[in-house]
Amino acid sequence: MVVKNVRKDKKMMLKKDLKDIFEIHDEIEEYNSRKILDAFIENNISENDFNSSTGYGYNDIGRDKNRRMYMLVYLKQKMLLLEVNLYLEHML
Repeated sequence: MVVKNVRKDKKMMLKKDLKDIFEIHDEIEEYNSRKILDAFIENNISENDFNSSTGYGYNDIGRDKNRRMYMLVYLKQKMLLLEVNLYLEHML
């Protein structure tokens, strides 16, 4: 009887720990999804921007919009890291 209670307690603790981990994961996922959607909206990216083109890159508006979106999402993150590193170096 005691062994069953110990197992049950461990199982409940494990479920609680996993629930906390998945809640954090869901928050991160929601934040990243919002960041991508905001970049799509800011660059007015539509379904037409993903249509095929000639392949030569002439007047490829979709490619240019996608590059701007990439810069907004990923380069902002890198710039923030660079600023933090520069600040920390300055503090040392």
